[in-house]
Amino acid sequence: MIRLALTCPPPPQACGPPVLCRAAWLAFPWHIPCKTFDAIMCMKSSLSQRGPFMDFWSHLTQLLLQPPGSLAYHLVLTFALIGALQGAFFHWQATRYPQGARLMLGLGGLLGLRVLLFLVQALAWQGVLEPTWLPALERLANVGGMVLLFWLWAFPEPSSKADVATSLLLLFLVALALFTWVMLTPDNLRWFHGSWLDRLWSGLGLVLALAGVGVLAWRRPEGSLYGGLTLLALAAGHLVHLLLIEPGATASMALRLGELAAYPFVFSLLYRYPLPAASPKGERPVPAAEAPYLMTPSPDGEVALTTPAPTQPPSAAALEALVQALRSLDPEERSERLAQAAAQYLVADLCLLMSPPFTSGLMDVVAGYDLIREQALPGHTLAVDQVPLVASASEKGKTLRLPASSTSSDLHTIARWLGLESSGPLLAVPLVARSDTPALGTLVFLSPFAQRPWTHEDEQRAKRFAQAAARVLLASVSDQSAQVGELEAEVEQLRQRLAETQTRLDKALSQREELEERLASAQDHLESLAALMDDLETLQQEVNRLEDENRELKEQLLTLNYFPEALEGEAGELSGEPTVSPTPPEDEQLRQSLRMALEEVALLKSELAFRDQQMLELERRNAVPQQALLYSSLISLVQDVRQHLSTIVGYTDLLLSESAGLLGKLQREFLERIRHAAEKVTKIVEDAANLASMDVEGQSTLEMEPVQLSEVLDAAIVEHGSLLREKRLTLRVDLPDTLPTLKVNRDALQQIVNHLLHNAALASPEEGDIFLRVEERFLPEGRFIQLAVQDSGPGIAEEDLPRVFSRIYRTGYRTIEGLGDNGVGLPLVKTLVEALGGRVWVESRLGEGATFEVLLPLEPESAPAPEETPAEQAAPYAKESPASEPAQGRGDEEAEG
Repeated sequence: MIRLALTCPPPPQACGPPVLCRAAWLAFPWHIPCKTFDAIMCMKSSLSQRGPFMDFWSHLTQLLLQPPGSLAYHLVLTFALIGALQGAFFHWQATRYPQGARLMLGLGGLLGLRVLLFLVQALAWQGVLEPTWLPALERLANVGGMVLLFWLWAFPEPSSKADVATSLLLLFLVALALFTWVMLTPDNLRWFHGSWLDRLWSGLGLVLALAGVGVLAWRRPEGSLYGGLTLLALAAGHLVHLLLIEPGATASMALRLGELAAYPFVFSLLYRYPLPAASPKGERPVPAAEAPYLMTPSPDGEVALTTPAPTQPPSAAALEALVQALRSLDPEERSERLAQAAAQYLVADLCLLMSPPFTSGLMDVVAGYDLIREQALPGHTLAVDQVPLVASASEKGKTLRLPASSTSSDLHTIARWLGLESSGPLLAVPLVARSDTPALGTLVFLSPFAQRPWTHEDEQRAKRFAQAAARVLLASVSDQSAQVGELEAEVEQLRQRLAETQTRLDKALSQREELEERLASAQDHLESLAALMDDLETLQQEVNRLEDENRELKEQLLTLNYFPEALEGEAGELSGEPTVSPTPPEDEQLRQSLRMALEEVALLKSELAFRDQQMLELERRNAVPQQALLYSSLISLVQDVRQHLSTIVGYTDLLLSESAGLLGKLQREFLERIRHAAEKVTKIVEDAANLASMDVEGQSTLEMEPVQLSEVLDAAIVEHGSLLREKRLTLRVDLPDTLPTLKVNRDALQQIVNHLLHNAALASPEEGDIFLRVEERFLPEGRFIQLAVQDSGPGIAEEDLPRVFSRIYRTGYRTIEGLGDNGVGLPLVKTLVEALGGRVWVESRLGEGATFEVLLPLEPESAPAPEETPAEQAAPYAKESPASEPAQGRGDEEAEG
């Protein structure tokens, strides 16, 4: 803050001449002339010592207070008021709204004050009148014009209390102006500025302007922002005049600047009222195709829409709609029927059913009905401050009528929501059964098309209808209270059933977890069985080797058994010949040779006994075919798992049908996931069962029959159509003109094509391509049909190709990248193709996808066995296709892991 150390002027100077002071003491004994405004005079003195600012202020004062500038000031205000008055007259002439008449009255009063002030100043300048009239008349025009502007902005609608208060205030200002004129004389005229009368006028104007801003902020009429700016500009002029009073001046430059800033806002008063419709009153141009409206030709040849003529009395139609509303149990439908009944009863263009105001400051448009279009209107939510009159009437249980010319924000808000230029006259009636009960809602009747003014008779009819509808609604609510109790009991029962269902669901989930554990253990068992099969093959090789050794040992044993007998025979012969007797050294040598032969025979016999024992052990272990036993156990396990999966799917379908109780959205989603997982596991188990059956029963169980390949391809495409559409895949087919007939097993061929298409769809990215190619091949072995399915996935790495058709699962194996089906589908394809006497292999190229090719003989009896013809014989023919050009790697049907 700036500290002012200036000497204030003496009291007589600050308060004016002694005559004025004495008059002030006589008129207002409570006034303290010198002590109250000494601080203002000190501030004024301090500002007067600041050179640049006061120089600018002095130039501006001379510009507005000297005759040329003063004339421009009066002309600007006068022309602004004349323009606004002319616009108000044209508006009133077009609409005949009562607000237009009030606007013309207020603007006419303002213009009269300005013209009177201009004439008096001109006559005083010419010396015809005394200049003592000017200060009083200028203050009256300033403060009285402010009162009229506040009246126009705050009370556009007729209001007896506001009109009487404004009139009394204007009379008081006229009396104060006369008193000011009486107190002024030509001698003390130059002392008026800064006197207590001047300060009284300025203080009164400042208080009235601020009070007017508060009233506008409280009432919130249409265009209140511009009205507030007008009053604030005038208040700023009074405040600056109090701070910068210049004794001896003939007029106030600050007040004139405030008026020049405020009066242009009077043009905004014209835009607060709805403009007249372009079509005649009660008509709205519409196309002729909008039947069933009542169409009448207008004078300009257009088809106009008017209020439809009811086919039955309005009371009968309204009664029928009301009965339908009471019969309905749906609250939304009941509200729509009630709005329809009200619109038909009162023959209103539009009828809205609004809820009471909520504590959150909102109101709901529960339902609505358009009688012209004969259709219901959607609900909406409005803020209470957007429809203040309707909200206040609903809270107080009062009836409200607004004309189409009303400037209330209620009509503008509803018109903007409905997409109309004007909502027309409004009639709001509360739904009150008795005067001591709160309102159930509010019925709002609008007439935007017919522009029908609501009369007192319409108001009484609407009140009777609303009261009857409220009573009937209360009665229906009381009648339904018993039903609510019954429904609550049913809900409790349903909750109990839902709890039981939840328990059963938990049990099913636990069974599912148990089955998953059993499936995991079965997979471990399968791994152990696979390892056992490897050991069995090793043992079989050992058995074959031992059998060969056993056979050789038997031959050696026979030889050795014959050797001692021959030696004994020779010994007998030698002993029976008397002439020849061996010498003692030769006899000893023969004995040693015989002893060694006998020891070798004993050793060979013991080794032969050990080999025989091993052979017996192996024969005992191989008494039952291990592979058949393995797959029989697998098939039994698969049947057990399939039965439990069927139980899970059955209970899941039972829960999804809601026969055991209602389900929530989250519960239904969980059950759908359980069912999808169970179906997927079922398919995997069935594929495993088919694979095991093929290994146990072999090709002999397949029944061959003539099969049209086109039928198989069509069935496979139809089955995978949903998956192709879901991933937005494009299937490109390359087929010969005539597809041959194969003599194969139909189900086996169908499974082969299905699994190959399924793998290609899963491996391909979204919006990718799948190529299906069929062509006939002539090989040295005979005629073949070659089927190729190519995906657009990332491709299969070369090191993963040997594991594509492997049926042995290792825990250390990782998922093959670029392969869509990582289950038993592709091993089943390999088994089925070999059972049909064909071959299958895969070719892949990283970044371009993988191609699975199947070669089936057209004459199965002449086709060579798969193990007799290597897969590489088919590779040169496969490389002729574009899909398999220089492939990165190829895994044939002999790959096992």
